[in-house]
Amino acid sequence: ANDGQATASAFVNVGFLDDIELTVPIEINAEEDGGVINSAAGVRVPLQIAIAITDDDGSETEATGSPFSAEVTIDFTDLPAGATLTTGVLTGTVWTGSVADARALAIDFPGNYAGIVLANITVTTLEGSRSAPQAIVVTPTPDVNITGTITATETDVPVTVLLSDFISLTITDPSEVLRTLSFDLPGLPAGTLALDASG
Repeated sequence: ANDGQATASAFVNVGFLDDIELTVPIEINAEEDGGVINSAAGVRVPLQIAIAITDDDGSETEATGSPFSAEVTIDFTDLPAGATLTTGVLTGTVWTGSVADARALAIDFPGNYAGIVLANITVTTLEGSRSAPQAIVVTPTPDVNITGTITATETDVPVTVLLSDFISLTITDPSEVLRTLSFDLPGLPAGTLALDASG
């Protein structure tokens, strides 16, 4: 007897799984002009992007010049005019670069800028992608010069002192508007009256 022979075909489908680790601070804070009053020096803000490509078979790599090289893109919202980026290529509001570029990336903000810039950071390989949002918050630094010395001569009658005769106030940043002004005058004698323009 002949038991015969049977043949069957099978397919093994191995799906892609990206080997990307992307870590960024969700918010980065800095001060306008580095916190220096009456400066227009601007401020550099590193984005602190951490990326690891952990692939073992070579199908994903952070090295440049390979068909398997990872690419990093960042979509910016409200990036101010005059801002520059220290690595990679900025086209409009989209930045592109390598993993090494992204790790070293910082924004050079122009002088007298304060505001919020949003970024969406994406790392892409042939096997997938990972994304993370970020907000860069640059808080205002006042650009106001107040100078002057108040002097008055003692008499036996009340003395009127108009502060504007002695105090000079200059706003050095044309984009800033004075909202409030207060004076601290310690050591005034009892009975002193402080009057505004309306009396």
